[in-house]
Amino acid sequence: MTSVDPRERLRRRQTEVLAAVMSGQVPEGFDEASTRVTGVVLRAKRRRAALRALPWLAEVPDVAEHFDRFAREHPPAGCGHDDGDAFAAWAAARGLLDRFALSAWRVHQVDLGTRRTALQVGPGTRPVLVLGVGPYVYEVPLPAPRAPQRRPDPRR
Repeated sequence: MTSVDPRERLRRRQTEVLAAVMSGQVPEGFDEASTRVTGVVLRAKRRRAALRALPWLAEVPDVAEHFDRFAREHPPAGCGHDDGDAFAAWAAARGLLDRFALSAWRVHQVDLGTRRTALQVGPGTRPVLVLGVGPYVYEVPLPAPRAPQRRPDPRR
């Protein structure tokens, strides 16, 4: 007969309760109102940790609403950095990242070594080609985009 260690049983129960609270469910035997408030607070804490790890995520339109939806669907992936990575991938797959946030995510992937190239763009800045070669990351500034030139009308 195999008995489960009481500590292991407690760890499993805590994991189940935390997953339920984070997803917006109320575990059996818990007060509904306080459990829902706790879920909101825990998801917000998780979002703040992800934004501290990857500050450019704050530029995602309606980031609080989208991260809350993400956190309800996905249990914590580890630290705030892992959550930020997972949220960025989730948001990119749903088309929630604007071109600047998408650019920042791609540059971040080059920094991690999961992507070799990215074009870094930002409002009012010159584009930068970011290259990952082995353990090194190189940034090559590109010329600023020129405004399209109007050709004179030959009929005049």
